[in-house]
Amino acid sequence: MCRMTSDLIHRKTNFTGVNIAPDKRKYKYDCGDSFLYTQSNMAIRIFVFVLVASTTAGAASITGRIIGGKDADENAFPYQVSIRVHGYHICGGSLIDYQWILTAAHCLINHNISTMFVVVGSNSVLSGGIAYIVEDTIIHEGYRTGPIINDIGLIKIVGRFKYSDKIGPIRLPDKDIDETDCTAIFTGWGETKGSVKDDTWLQYINLHIMQLSECHKIYPSSVRDSNICTYNDNTQGVCYGDSGSPLVINGVQIGLASWVAPCAQGHPDVHTRVYSYLDWIKSHIS
Repeated sequence: MCRMTSDLIHRKTNFTGVNIAPDKRKYKYDCGDSFLYTQSNMAIRIFVFVLVASTTAGAASITGRIIGGKDADENAFPYQVSIRVHGYHICGGSLIDYQWILTAAHCLINHNISTMFVVVGSNSVLSGGIAYIVEDTIIHEGYRTGPIINDIGLIKIVGRFKYSDKIGPIRLPDKDIDETDCTAIFTGWGETKGSVKDDTWLQYINLHIMQLSECHKIYPSSVRDSNICTYNDNTQGVCYGDSGSPLVINGVQIGLASWVAPCAQGHPDVHTRVYSYLDWIKSHIS
């Protein structure tokens, strides 16, 4: 059942939301083998720099990892994408088409596409996978902060993704979800213990979907119909570094991580509701 304990339901939090995206960390990095595909589809070996990191985050955009999650099996989530800037993993995303990735808008602002690439096909941010050059990014024209709204964006790659057992798209919803009695799977590379140390292996967790009306009681000025709220207990949830990563039910992406307040401390996690933006997505990728 997606029901909250009474103490949470009646707690009101005056929080306008802070995104969980790039949070100015200091990184130690290793060089892993990966391939970057150019427009001519020539594979060029590149170095993939990986974060192992210290952070200055408080309550913020989710540029971290899942707290209380488990290591994902190989090939279990072929739609998961690592978005990188200057070689650093900054956000997650989902592969939705041969050329397109869905993510959070706040993952894309203030980044020059010449410094960006995406990696698919590996659960590790230290090695493996195939990297693709970014051709373009699209940020929802209505994206705003304070409170955060329309936190959704798209990445178009140069060339096309090569589908395999490790790389493949997630389905988008054709109807809205029933928020009663449901759980969803969330995947990402965010913080695993609420500390500054990032996990380098993809994590997954089952999250309870919270009734939006109950979530609104906690975040009265921040949560809208275009959001989905999830909640487990005080030791589990979305965290810094998970921004843009997908929330999925039965192989259909219903949400993407937007903001937390702060992670795994008894507050609901807030996601962008994908169904609310289907027309916007289709208008750009069709």
